[in-house]
Amino acid sequence: MQQWEPGSQRAQAALVRRQIWRGVLLLGWHGSELAGGVVLCADGDPVWNGVSGPASYLHKLAVERAFAG
Repeated sequence: MQQWEPGSQRAQAALVRRQIWRGVLLLGWHGSELAGGVVLCADGDPVWNGVSGPASYLHKLAVERAFAG
């Protein structure tokens, strides 16, 4: 199943660069192979407005197909 057309995420390149710079884009490695990545940040998600307390949010979870399962 294909969720996105090839190249359709290029519009987010500047956002991803900022996430890398801020240190919130985390990569997972298996030896020397990139296994996946996730954005972990404390930026509030509008869906949780009004909910008090500290929180962290996972965004853009991606796993290399070879490591899925």
